[in-house]
Amino acid sequence: MSQGELRLEGLEKYYGTMHALDGFSLRIQAGELVVLLGPSGCGKTTALRSVAGLERLDGGRVFVDDQDITLQPTAKRNMGIVFQQYSLFPHLTAAQNIEFGLKIRHVGAAKRRERSRELLDLVGLGDLGDRFAHQLSGGQQQRVALARALAIEPAVLLLDEPLSALDAKVRVSLREEIRRVQKEVGIATIFVTHDQEEALAIADRIGVMNRGILEQLGTPAEIYAAPATEFVAEFVGKVNRIHGTVTRESTVLTPGFGAFSIGGPLTVGGEVAVLVRPEQLGIRVTGDGECRLVEMSFLGSSFAAHVQGIDGTKVVVAVSPEESIALSVGDRVEIFQRGPTLLVLPEDRVGGPVPEFAESD
Repeated sequence: MSQGELRLEGLEKYYGTMHALDGFSLRIQAGELVVLLGPSGCGKTTALRSVAGLERLDGGRVFVDDQDITLQPTAKRNMGIVFQQYSLFPHLTAAQNIEFGLKIRHVGAAKRRERSRELLDLVGLGDLGDRFAHQLSGGQQQRVALARALAIEPAVLLLDEPLSALDAKVRVSLREEIRRVQKEVGIATIFVTHDQEEALAIADRIGVMNRGILEQLGTPAEIYAAPATEFVAEFVGKVNRIHGTVTRESTVLTPGFGAFSIGGPLTVGGEVAVLVRPEQLGIRVTGDGECRLVEMSFLGSSFAAHVQGIDGTKVVVAVSPEESIALSVGDRVEIFQRGPTLLVLPEDRVGGPVPEFAESD
């Protein structure tokens, strides 16, 4: 496999007046899987298509190793591409679909068949090479599409929401399979998705995009636990927003929800918004608590306790099954801090009204 380092420098792309990519830069090492994550219209698919040569850039450059491929056509870029739709040739078997790119490159029949067998084994379909697309499940078809992309020994692998057409259980199984194959082959990979769980589960690094800009690039743990911006904090995972006043340089007092210790100094007396995840909060029943438990939602392995403060603000607290036994809707409760806050934002940086408990698609 001809692995290479992928380097994107200042990519710019406009669709009319819309700035789809705004100075987008990224470097991916050989063997690394980077997930581009963001809402619809954030530019993640445009970035992938620009790397593939399917979109003409308005600025910036694309390199594989030290070779500038910005102006090269798609066919000469040596990219393996897997899209949402499997797009298998219905008149060809799985093995013949995998061989197709090699046939176009005039690789001999014996070598094509050998390569096809290797890749069918790699993706766990070694005994299904003679089946046509309509004889394969959705997950099996996508594995064939992955094997076909790898057959030409690409320098870079591009995956554009490859699991979105599959049901939830198959998605989990196949994402693990894609991760295994990608690591075994050792190829630089861009994986585009809007699914946070998918991104956190398989990425070496995640690039969170918003309006054509890379808001943050980091490991899954960094993106989740140490978001660099308000957008990243609210897009990845669940987050509460609680308003309060700085009473000491490192303490924020919130109405009804108690005091929060923060990581850095702020101006005493300043109005701020504290962003904190449900699992970073705790809850206990108290006779004189200023908050009330208004709802309990069962999530399988845990509960979500919905708590309303005296000013009407609602927060959600993650509660274990053991802790839930002591809680009843209508209880007067108090909230306490279990872990570090994500961000503390001065009120003049906080935008328009945002739900106190935000969860992205």
